[in-house]
Amino acid sequence: MISIHRINLALLACLLLVGSYLGSVPKHSGKLTVAVASSLKVPLEEVTAAFEDQYEIDVELISASSGVLATQILHGAPYDLFLSADLQYPQKVFEQGKTFFEPQIFTLGSLVFWSNTPLLGKSAEDILQKNQQQNIAIANPKFAPFGKAAKQWLKENELYQHVQERLVFGENVTQVNQFIFSDQVSAAFSSSSAIDMTQLREKGHWKVLPLKIPHGAVIIQQEDNQDRQIHRAELFMDYLFGKRAQCVFQQFGYKNPPKKY
Repeated sequence: MISIHRINLALLACLLLVGSYLGSVPKHSGKLTVAVASSLKVPLEEVTAAFEDQYEIDVELISASSGVLATQILHGAPYDLFLSADLQYPQKVFEQGKTFFEPQIFTLGSLVFWSNTPLLGKSAEDILQKNQQQNIAIANPKFAPFGKAAKQWLKENELYQHVQERLVFGENVTQVNQFIFSDQVSAAFSSSSAIDMTQLREKGHWKVLPLKIPHGAVIIQQEDNQDRQIHRAELFMDYLFGKRAQCVFQQFGYKNPPKKY
């Protein structure tokens, strides 16, 4: 498990790195509506709180599975930005002419295997082969990138047929985490961000799987977009790639993107 002490030290180091920069930032005003994948909601709450303090721009987060959010955007939902837990859905929105540019990778997520009993095997594969779990939750692979990744991992390791009858599908990662928290399942596949959620930090046991998932961000085009609103969205986009936001993502188990936006 990740040590809370180590997390606090890492966060303190990050804050010291950017602390001297904050005093010179110009102030803005207004509001942004950000569609964010469920798995990203908790770290994004921390990122947006710091962004709001720095720029005096209010941010409303709308969370759901990435697939559901993409469908809403294609049907005209009035979002300013879309932060997806994969690249497929923002790419689809881009190809429909709904964004200003192609998806940019702003962080890399990790798939986590979770169990409410001690993990007796050396690997998640060993544990699943031993049938320790009566039921296993994953997010719906049709709409949720972490569900799709979990299904891919199970198939690549020739385990999908072995566990298929024990799978329980949640709408998104948030619902999977609720299953873990309430002991409705004995195991689950979730995102690395769940490890540092207050409710789940001391709950059960987990292993981080060697599968990194690129997360994509885009600015949404709206018919009534004004230059000022686009500028606010660009500020938020830049902030995602800044030191403070990237430190928050690292704190929640994410990895830096392969190149800077």
